[in-house]
Amino acid sequence: MPVQLAIAMFLLYDSLGAAVITSVVGIMCVLVFVVLGTRRNNRFQSNVVKCRDSRMKATNDTLNYMRVIKFQAWEEHFNKRIQAFRKSEFSWLTKFMYSISANVVVMLCTPVLISTLTFGTALLLGVRIDACPGHCSEPQASSTFCGIPSGPSHNL
Repeated sequence: MPVQLAIAMFLLYDSLGAAVITSVVGIMCVLVFVVLGTRRNNRFQSNVVKCRDSRMKATNDTLNYMRVIKFQAWEEHFNKRIQAFRKSEFSWLTKFMYSISANVVVMLCTPVLISTLTFGTALLLGVRIDACPGHCSEPQASSTFCGIPSGPSHNL
């Protein structure tokens, strides 16, 4: 992957010049966001598991001591305790899912964002963008670009 990225950056630099620096900066920003997001996701998931363990322990205790709880009329107390653990777990789970969603959205939008930044910068810098820069004629460039065969095989 790094070799492919380096080759792509070289080819883009050959065609677009200094505008490729914008794409490198954009890729680095996305990389930093994803790394920080992954760390945040791990922290959120750890908290979800801790809250789930607490809730399951409280539920298990309630079930094990059901006879005493019923005899002492402590059902409401234990129910509130389990509901508090459930609320805490749901809060962390919500944060975790929103964080994952943010990472997915950023990763899905990255190609469009980087392309827009690169070509927008190229246009601002005055780089001429055409399908076949300098080494083919206009009809040949358009036929190659559109996938239309040209040359001797076209006449067959």
